[in-house]
Amino acid sequence: MGYSKQYKEWTNSNVEADFDVKEESARLAPGGEKELVCDGIGFIKLTKDEDGLLKCIMKPVDGQPNEVVTWYEIMARFNANSPTPPTE
Repeated sequence: MGYSKQYKEWTNSNVEADFDVKEESARLAPGGEKELVCDGIGFIKLTKDEDGLLKCIMKPVDGQPNEVVTWYEIMARFNANSPTPPTE
């Protein structure tokens, strides 16, 4: 099981953060992707489109195709306020 620093901060969960999404995003080139699991948020992969927008590939639910959501959408789901979402 893996958890991001953001999930831990947003939910005040008593889990160990295994990675920071902002740091991982900074290492990801446009058009790149990285398999990274956050069980709390529910994503299994981070990807960055050609414009540098960070997106999350979510775990499939009930045999449905994986949902792809932007980091902005993830922040909205968790009511997280971040002046600079990771898109670098």
